[in-house]
Amino acid sequence: MSVLELTNEMTTSFSNINLDENEVEENEVEENESMFYIDNDLDTNHQYFVAKVHLNFYQIWSMFMILPCVYNSGKCKYEWKLKHTKSDVVISIYDWNNKNRLLDTKVWYIGCSVNDKKVIGEFLGVLCQAIECYNFYYKKSIETKTFKSEIEKVNEALQDIKNSLIENKQKLIQM
Repeated sequence: MSVLELTNEMTTSFSNINLDENEVEENEVEENESMFYIDNDLDTNHQYFVAKVHLNFYQIWSMFMILPCVYNSGKCKYEWKLKHTKSDVVISIYDWNNKNRLLDTKVWYIGCSVNDKKVIGEFLGVLCQAIECYNFYYKKSIETKTFKSEIEKVNEALQDIKNSLIENKQKLIQM
């Protein structure tokens, strides 16, 4: 599963799950295309501060499953860069004045290349839905390191997350 496809899986595929009964409803769900994708090669400037968020490593990793940009100097140490699919807007999630390793970083900042309230709103909406999905479907299984679920789509995503953690284990330990 590609980088932000997981976030889209979390935010769109589960939109037809009835949380009370934990069963998938038979309603048709429109195909949703990605609104953002990660491109850590983009040039970013945090011209506009958007928000400060508290996310643990597993929450961020389950959304992106890719290593961040790592900077050896400056106030920003780690950064993920996301491009809006329908414009040139770049949003980044980054740390600031952080002395912790990546695995221990819990405070993140969201910056944007322009002050576009529509795109920022779309991004914050996707981020909030991804966090809700993580907390409801993935948190317990990931944090207890079982990486298993009774729900097939969730189980597949958990296996992808687990595999990406294993593939990047050595790099993550060093960061």
